[in-house]
Amino acid sequence: MLQLLIVDDSKWTREGLAQVIDWASLNIEIVSTCSNAEDACEILTSKHIDILITDIKMAGMNGLELAEHVHTMYPHIKIILISAYREFDYAYKAVQLGVSGYILKPIDSEDVLKIIQSILVSQPQSNTASAVTDASVSSVEKIVASAKKYIDQHIYDPNMSLEDIATELHINYYYLCKCFKKGEGISFTKYVTNKRLQIASDLLSDTNLHIYEICERIGMNPNNFHGLFRKKFNITPQEYRKSHKQT
Repeated sequence: MLQLLIVDDSKWTREGLAQVIDWASLNIEIVSTCSNAEDACEILTSKHIDILITDIKMAGMNGLELAEHVHTMYPHIKIILISAYREFDYAYKAVQLGVSGYILKPIDSEDVLKIIQSILVSQPQSNTASAVTDASVSSVEKIVASAKKYIDQHIYDPNMSLEDIATELHINYYYLCKCFKKGEGISFTKYVTNKRLQIASDLLSDTNLHIYEICERIGMNPNNFHGLFRKKFNITPQEYRKSHKQT
């Protein structure tokens, strides 16, 4: 899991950030929360951190100074800055430090979530033990295997969606989408369509089921079935059955 450190002199902000987002579903663990940058620096020396969320306005060493320290000493860490101020100097300095996100108080959980999701999607290939692409990437196999099992069990359902699977597996939708694409090399939609068409081809060969009955079994609209089948197999379902029918 990715390791997260939250730094803010406001107890309410720290606790709010820790509770308002389901970090576990994002494959992120909160290592610690700190009320000041000095304590954060100590944690950085003893623990591996992947993401830092820090307030800018703090007594002593402020958030920008902490971000600059992290940027220099731990360049792999993704930094998200929080501020109640809109001053250009803050934003300009943040850009110089290559921060991943800059959000304003009062904090909107959706804003934080969007930035975190963009970090997960853009996480580079690395050798760090907790990078999404490496630390998971047995967890990625398990997630994809569970998703495929769900697909097999619900292939008849025309309304089956990746959102359903994410809910079932208690995984963030965007993270599941990334895992599935990484594990299978194709999108969820493409995988399900291919799966349904492959089952349909087997049923055409091995049974006397009508096309509409086959479509019911694979959760596919008959109006779309013919076109998709022909696109995949370069032949109509009827022609496929005629040439592949088992005697």
